[in-house]
Amino acid sequence: MNSIVIAASTARAFFGDSDPINKTIKIDNKLVVSVTGVYKDFPANSDYSDVKFFSPWSLWVASNDWIQRASQSWDNSSFPIFIQLQPNVSMAAANAAVKDFFYRSVPKEISVDMQKYKMQALLYPTKDWHLYSEFRMEAVLLLYGCSGSLAFLYYSWPVSTLLT
Repeated sequence: MNSIVIAASTARAFFGDSDPINKTIKIDNKLVVSVTGVYKDFPANSDYSDVKFFSPWSLWVASNDWIQRASQSWDNSSFPIFIQLQPNVSMAAANAAVKDFFYRSVPKEISVDMQKYKMQALLYPTKDWHLYSEFRMEAVLLLYGCSGSLAFLYYSWPVSTLLT
């Protein structure tokens, strides 16, 4: 059985004042999951205030055909990934580590186009998301010690994955 963590408001809605840990929920009337954790609801002014649960990536892929197809497509940017850096890791060091991710990971025939446009992966701190009225890539690259420029910045919001 797969597990999920749920928002405190979701726990109250399903289980009242009972302890929700190790109880089951059926998602979309087909997926039975076990509750393994409860997190404090995100604030109303957060981009994630409507998020009511997190599930493992593998569960989401297995239960959605379109995700199975999209997860093999390197031109699909529907899945942002959130990471938490260790306290002793700088943003510049983390960006240097992921800079050439595409070239190391994609099939060779796709990497040719990526090299043409000098694509690279970039980490951008959540604390800066709403700080500026426009996103200026040059400023971000200089701020975090990256060199070169990016032709494209893909960013979308429908899915959140938290890696710690």
